[in-house]
Amino acid sequence: MARIDQRDFSLLQEFVDVYSLRKGAQSPGFVAFLKSMHRRHLMLMLVSAQVGHLDVLEKDGLPGACLNDVVSDLTEAFFCVMNGAYKAAYTLLRSAIETYLRAVGRSEFPEILTITSVYQLFDCAEDLPYFRTDAGSVCFKTLKASYGGLCKYVHSSMRSSHSSVSALSVFPTFEKSSADRFKGYFEKVLVSMVDALVNAHPKIYLEMHFTGQDLLSDLLPRRTMRAVHGSSEVG
Repeated sequence: MARIDQRDFSLLQEFVDVYSLRKGAQSPGFVAFLKSMHRRHLMLMLVSAQVGHLDVLEKDGLPGACLNDVVSDLTEAFFCVMNGAYKAAYTLLRSAIETYLRAVGRSEFPEILTITSVYQLFDCAEDLPYFRTDAGSVCFKTLKASYGGLCKYVHSSMRSSHSSVSALSVFPTFEKSSADRFKGYFEKVLVSMVDALVNAHPKIYLEMHFTGQDLLSDLLPRRTMRAVHGSSEVG
């Protein structure tokens, strides 16, 4: 190894040895930011687990495994943003939207799994039963608008869209205004995903443990809670 390589690699090793989120955690607003993101992320994980437990959803073509990739993308995005890797987080969040549309559409339109054009993907998804209701239409429009906004950050070469850097003058670090911008997208996307699922399948909420129900009641729109409780009375 050349001398300059070895010297620089030694600096990288030192960085890895001492790397910690402690500096970011000491930034103003970090804990509140983390708590808000965590609640939405936990909501999606609970719903994904619940889908996996309900046989009725399996019959409707929505096995829990279909949501695993969505949860994976969103979890990685959450991790990236904690570390200040905002562009990577935006890319993963965008990927999660695409994966979600394929997951909920695979039974109605099997061809949705092989569509490569994003325009065709959204055109196909718009006709899904999940998005035909008034509430579902709101969720779809939110996901579509969020996807468009995310593309601005994923493809942008503007300095304002890049991660701030610190370690070794290369690696990113937590920066509140950038994190808050991402959080706005993250929370809208997660709530819309869960909202569409619960509206289409009230049993996800009705058969959930009451602690999970409390979380969903806090985060989902009032209209969804009224509709879900109304469906239980009819049933």
